[in-house]
Amino acid sequence: MKKAYSFIPDLNMKAIQILKKHRIQVTNSPTDDIPNTKELIGLLKEYDILIIGIKISVKRDILEHIQHPKIIATLSVGLDHIDSEVIESSLVKVVHVKDANSVSVAEHIFALM
Repeated sequence: MKKAYSFIPDLNMKAIQILKKHRIQVTNSPTDDIPNTKELIGLLKEYDILIIGIKISVKRDILEHIQHPKIIATLSVGLDHIDSEVIESSLVKVVHVKDANSVSVAEHIFALM
């Protein structure tokens, strides 16, 4: 069974059910603390998937500690909080929600006008 670690305290229950349906055990972070690179490395040794937000920076330093393929799922449109070497690595698949906020952005622009 694959294991995921979520830093998103209010991760949607439907998302958790989808992960469980695919035999992925989900663990939620007990705190709102932002992990440093050393803590992320420790988690990547134990978990196959990290679910993060934009406040968590993923540095290239993690790559030298990864021996098996991992997934980093960021609940953000952009990827500027993840080093490009991590994004391009063959050992890490980075996924994000690139079109998630497009309607909200358009609504916000019209509200400002």
